[in-house]
Amino acid sequence: MKEELLKYNSVAVVGTAKNVGKTVTINYILSQLRDTGRVLGLTSVGYDGEGLDQVTETAKPEITLYEGMIFTTAEQQYAGRRLTAEILEISGRRTSVGRPVTARVKVQGKCIISGPADTWSLRNLIRRYSELGVDLTLVDGAQSRMSLASPTVTDAMVLATGAALSANMRQVVMATRFACQLIEIGECSDDLKLVFRDCGKGVWTLSEEGTLRLTEIKTALSGNIPEMGGVKAIYVSGAVGDRFVERLKMQNRAIDLVVGDFTKLFLTQAVYAQLLRSKVHISVMYKSRLVAVTANPWSPQGFTMDSRELCDRLSEATGVDVYDVMRL
Repeated sequence: MKEELLKYNSVAVVGTAKNVGKTVTINYILSQLRDTGRVLGLTSVGYDGEGLDQVTETAKPEITLYEGMIFTTAEQQYAGRRLTAEILEISGRRTSVGRPVTARVKVQGKCIISGPADTWSLRNLIRRYSELGVDLTLVDGAQSRMSLASPTVTDAMVLATGAALSANMRQVVMATRFACQLIEIGECSDDLKLVFRDCGKGVWTLSEEGTLRLTEIKTALSGNIPEMGGVKAIYVSGAVGDRFVERLKMQNRAIDLVVGDFTKLFLTQAVYAQLLRSKVHISVMYKSRLVAVTANPWSPQGFTMDSRELCDRLSEATGVDVYDVMRL
């Protein structure tokens, strides 16, 4: 995983649920990359790195930062840091926990990380990190927050999963496999990318004759779509839900459905499986890169899964390298 991570400028660590080992994964990655000669940057989407989980009230691993790393957190969390750092800049933007503070670690220690709450601010911060000399930015994601793993935000991602998702190992494997299937949806053809790349918000159609049109469809989360006769391809800039896909399948004709990236898809496993068997072909404008899957066999509810079996079944189902975070 170490060598693969170093290929990218920014990597998001996202989880399928709370307590699946996301913070443990971050700590492991930071410890492994600290001596590579690369300048590392760290931030979080929202509030993370706290000593006590705010939902389950279980102890959480703190984030350890090493000398030379750059991090951003809110003033309130920066004041409570247990490390020595040099402040590089303080943002003028105010949040409920103070202004964002960007600093460089001088003496290693621990700190609560509270970063940007939206993807626009996160993109700007990653850009700013690059200007400050950061080679690789790691983003610690919030619960089930996949949007920061969009290829328009970060270059690649690590997916954390585990027993906290379900007490049934089969359910954990199926849910993780489904998440990986969405992440690995292929890119559309160069021709379609050229046609749709400058489209703004909304639902657009491309006719068999090559005519591009913005439809009156307000949202692709509903099932209110007209007859698609003569339509060759559809591009949806926003979110796509089950009802839209189900109505599209009912057209019973070959149509290319193109979305921005996998984070725009809000589909159930059943509907996605039906989509793959239909005449509708789904693709994305920008494909995400999945570096690895980490698995946490322990659940805060008090049960533990067999680590080897969990990792083996996840690896077989996803085709991705899987690491047990409790043994990293």
